[in-house]
Amino acid sequence: MKKLSLYVFLVLMFCNVGFALPESTKNNIINTIERNSMVSKAKFGHDEVGGDSSYTIFWIWMPKISGKDYNAIADYFCPVFKVNGLSGITVSIKKSGTYNTLGRAYCR
Repeated sequence: MKKLSLYVFLVLMFCNVGFALPESTKNNIINTIERNSMVSKAKFGHDEVGGDSSYTIFWIWMPKISGKDYNAIADYFCPVFKVNGLSGITVSIKKSGTYNTLGRAYCR
């Protein structure tokens, strides 16, 4: 019984975005984030590279500017996901035109 409980808990823990989000919700999140003048592109990771929709990462591309705290910038975008009913998302800031990570935040 303990093992069953553990398995159920683990499945539920990793399923918070494991369902297909309505396209309108995805577009709302992307449009809200892309309104920021620093952002050149924004996508859910699984939409960008294909694959499993339970891949709970969101990528934001912006230019690299010396002295910026990109972890704090990533954290700044977390409320956009909460307002849209999502949690457990990792926001990853990428250097424009690349997949090089500049900063990350985990949105609870």
